[in-house]
Amino acid sequence: MTHLQALYGSQYQEIAQRAGDTAKSRLNGNLFLTSFISILIFIIILILNIFSIDFYEISTGFLRSMFGNTSGKTIGKLITIPLLAGIYFLINSTLGNKTNFEKYCKEFLELPEEIRKTANKKIIIPFLVLVGILFIISMIVFL
Repeated sequence: MTHLQALYGSQYQEIAQRAGDTAKSRLNGNLFLTSFISILIFIIILILNIFSIDFYEISTGFLRSMFGNTSGKTIGKLITIPLLAGIYFLINSTLGNKTNFEKYCKEFLELPEEIRKTANKKIIIPFLVLVGILFIISMIVFL
């Protein structure tokens, strides 16, 4: 079972068991994948900030010149919302399009029950590892 089969298939199976709208499982999977990729991008940026003073100066200088004395919370919203929208659009038109989604779900549902039960673990553990890494690197950068 691949990670994409586990992601989309488990979402589909959970919503189908509750007799809900299974089209929402594609949206849920795409949103999860969007958050996974955005966390990975933030980790890469933070690592570049740690190891390259030039990158840090360029990125912070660019943000200061672009936003002036705006609060960090506002800057975060102004940067994150378009970034997430762009990533979601890319995922929705490539990996998470309707054809691929149906293929992943079909392959997932053909797997034995024992393997399907491990699907949530297969997608949650890497996500939690990335969140932990992001937290640790953030503490290193900002302390």
